[in-house]
Amino acid sequence: MKVAIIRDVCKANNDQLCTNQYVVAVTSQGAVADIIDYPLDESSAKEVYENYDAFVISGGADIDPALYGEERLYYVAGGEKRDELEKNLIPLLLSGDKPVLCICRGMQMSNILCGGSLYQDINKQIFNDDVLIEHNKEGLLHQVSILPDTKLGKYLSGTILVNSLHHQSVKTLGKGFVINAVSSDGVIEGIERDDNEFYLCVQWHPEKLVEQTAQQSLFKALIDHINK
Repeated sequence: MKVAIIRDVCKANNDQLCTNQYVVAVTSQGAVADIIDYPLDESSAKEVYENYDAFVISGGADIDPALYGEERLYYVAGGEKRDELEKNLIPLLLSGDKPVLCICRGMQMSNILCGGSLYQDINKQIFNDDVLIEHNKEGLLHQVSILPDTKLGKYLSGTILVNSLHHQSVKTLGKGFVINAVSSDGVIEGIERDDNEFYLCVQWHPEKLVEQTAQQSLFKALIDHINK
């Protein structure tokens, strides 16, 4: 069982360390993990799709707001090369039947490529600095409610504690997606495809919480779906 992990975008001196957390989360479930780097043209994307059994679309830098028709308001540059990779690969995943787990930026890009949009800065655009939950703070946990009767609800349920390392979030939901998790302040924390058996997206970082059995279940479910 081979799982492709789209490389995380972090500070240069910490890049591989960030990606390693995804590798550990996948290999702990008995699968082989390979890191897919940039660039990736259309032909190479098709080859990657054909050669792997499952995919993890990791977190990373902001996505250019031009991709969802907005001006740059609170954009932090750094993910342009990855934008091109994902524009070639993610449509194949959306139209295919291989299991996909999208995390943070991976969730946001999947939503955008289906016609959705983002809040470029949660605090400034939603709460006007009247912050209920700090959504971009290392080490801080907050509550997220898993919506019943969702595919995510098969693996997580009720109210759980998650980390929060994002200043952006889903605003307009992309076509074919439904919401599966929200935080207590109303921020969308998870979405999923209603036409794919396993295309799950979460805004938090379960790879950093693999000591929690509940978070491990997401990676276990990804691997379990390879043989379904």
